Amino acid sequence: MPIVVKGLDNTRRAMKKYTPDLYKKMNDDIKAAMIVVRDDARTYVPFSSMSGWEHQKGTWTSRAFNSVAIKRGIVYRMGKTKANANGFVSAYSTVNKTAAGAIYETAGRANPQGQPWVGRKGKAGNRYSHSSNPTAGRTFIQNIQGNLEGSGKQRGRLIYKAWMRDNNKVLPAAVKAINSAIEEFNKRAKP
Repeated sequence: MPIVVKGLDNTRRAMKKYTPDLYKKMNDDIKAAMIVVRDDARTYVPFSSMSGWEHQKGTWTSRAFNSVAIKRGIVYRMGKTKANANGFVSAYSTVNKTAAGAIYETAGRANPQGQPWVGRKGKAGNRYSHSSNPTAGRTFIQNIQGNLEGSGKQRGRLIYKAWMRDNNKVLPAAVKAINSAIEEFNKRAKP
């Protein structure tokens, strides 16, 4: 899903300083391309979830399923992010801000049968299921609507799915916006 563009930081800084109109146009063009992914991802949010996920009680209070909140939580962002474990940063991204949306997006990606069950008094940590139901994780993943699309860590039901279907339109549009801005910037820089 990531696109590596070397020198983009320096180009963006120079444009922002010397040609703010080009900087704004480039960002607007990239946003127009990225909004396609955001809007498409929002269409994949189911109207309702499985029984019980909408209830706001217990440890799931902050993670209750609300389709309207999840749709609103899928947003386009512009601006540098913190470096990830591999050292990559993002300048433009579509993200899911809600906990329920993130759960719906990635449930079953790491453990298709659910997390290993240890019960209420088992090992501490979030890598294990502490549910009183030993099959809770597997049942949850089996009952969730939608299939994971993509590969490896880039699999999901909303944003990743939209990206897999739209990247052949989005990538060329974003690269074109960057290249056009750089060309115009270079033309203006010549005496």
